[in-house]
Amino acid sequence: MQDYATQIHDLFEDDSFPPIVAFSGKWGIGKTFYVQNHLTTELVTKYDKKVHYLSLMGITSIEDFKDLLVSKVYLEEKHDNTATTKLFDLFSSVEKHIGGNNTISSVIKGSTGAVKHYMLKNIDDEIFIIDDIERLEDKSLKKAIMGECLNLSEKSEDKKNKFLFVTDLDTLKIEQTYTEKIFSEVISFNPTPEDLFEILQESLYHLKDKRAEIIHQIDSKNLTNLRVLSRLFKRSEALFSEFSSDYELDLDVIKNNIIEDSFKVAKLFYIDNKTTTEISQPANKHESIQLKVRHSFLLNEDFINYFTGSYIDIKNILDHENLPLKGKPLDKLLYQEPYRLSETDFSEGIRELKTYILNEKEVHLKKFFECCYYHEYLVSNGYIEQDKDIEYNQISKIADQKKFHNSPKFHNLTLSDERYKNLFEAYIGKFSYITNQDELDKLFSSMENSFANCELYVGNSYKLRPILNEFSEKDWRTLFNNWTSEDIGCFGDYLFTRYEINESKKIFEKEKGTIRFLKNLIDELLETEPTGLKKGLLHYLNKALEHSQDVLNN
Repeated sequence: MQDYATQIHDLFEDDSFPPIVAFSGKWGIGKTFYVQNHLTTELVTKYDKKVHYLSLMGITSIEDFKDLLVSKVYLEEKHDNTATTKLFDLFSSVEKHIGGNNTISSVIKGSTGAVKHYMLKNIDDEIFIIDDIERLEDKSLKKAIMGECLNLSEKSEDKKNKFLFVTDLDTLKIEQTYTEKIFSEVISFNPTPEDLFEILQESLYHLKDKRAEIIHQIDSKNLTNLRVLSRLFKRSEALFSEFSSDYELDLDVIKNNIIEDSFKVAKLFYIDNKTTTEISQPANKHESIQLKVRHSFLLNEDFINYFTGSYIDIKNILDHENLPLKGKPLDKLLYQEPYRLSETDFSEGIRELKTYILNEKEVHLKKFFECCYYHEYLVSNGYIEQDKDIEYNQISKIADQKKFHNSPKFHNLTLSDERYKNLFEAYIGKFSYITNQDELDKLFSSMENSFANCELYVGNSYKLRPILNEFSEKDWRTLFNNWTSEDIGCFGDYLFTRYEINESKKIFEKEKGTIRFLKNLIDELLETEPTGLKKGLLHYLNKALEHSQDVLNN
């Protein structure tokens, strides 16, 4: 990694040129992020004094620029006690003549002529970082700003002001003959993937040992924007920290998969400009194959939304119960690409895959169908021979013999094949969930307090789980006695979308009676409710219940 701070320091201290340096790099590479988060601190350390950062965004005249300079020096942090005394004496004199109780800022804002000239003249031995000059439209204004900086740099030897222009010279659109007179040197900011890792590694803790993998991802995905990478690293660290203390998990494999798939998401989102929906729904067969098995988090919408900037509770992103365990050949097979496996790991993984599908009685619902699909993938791509007992048309017969269990909060199947998704959704409604009374009591309490904020409405725990039928008629009457108009409206909104998934009629068969009761209850409430907001929302809920009945009965 180049020592940019030392280069800049040496150029600033070279008396043969004005202490004005250009720090140039392409747009989007992360110059501003690097300067604000790293370079400024390094310059402060070298000079043991404040470094003033000025963005020229919004500047429309040279007077605007002068005002910005003055306010940065005199309003943010005073540099010299002697000059402070002189300036306050000047401000006091001005206030006596103009009257009133003007603040220093109003004096600066309204100052012109001799006052502003005096204030500028008293700026010396300061360090300024000037950013975004290439964003200004007016070429003459750019030149005027650069010229003003040149004037301010021409002080006595120990009083010189120093300027670092953070820009992209290719888009600055100022002739080279002019910039050569202004800049003593141009330092190019073009960090390698190794440099980018070095700059950001201080933000890593759990993933710091994955230097080679991260550098490879930066290079292969051409993801060089420091701000994007910083966000990616912080979110990856936070997500992995949820599992880092569980030493039964294969933490190394989980790290690799989080790194690989988070970079894929970032590349598709920030470089290819894909939407989150487009990322999770491959556009062609080749992309679909790349997402073939459980190890790809790109089929997990919460994972994608999390790494594209949305707020997602990290506890709801990955299924802890379904993450790979140490020393489990089947998990190695499912969570790693075949080329990462030894012949022994591959053979043992295939043996366990077939055993899990054919012989094990108590299996994880989601994992079972993922195993079935992966077996088909391996056969179709020549990794293994076809086993006639595990052909697609046999899967339902095998599934009928299983005793399934599933993670309460994770019902989405991370497969890109619709056939297996449909099978999964059909079976998820067939096995009964073990619902303890404590869970029901907690859910009811949260619903009673506010349906708009309860897990049923804002979470995913019951997305594919029959649950409305678990509450008694008395419970529902209690809820409607306590609910606000907002709660009623949110419940209607919830019902309009609850039954939109495939196989809803089978999955939510147990809720049909509850929906029928709720329809009768709302009809009853409408008869006595006076005209107003609540009655209008009860009508809205009634329509949602009619829609729900149509879906479940047809």
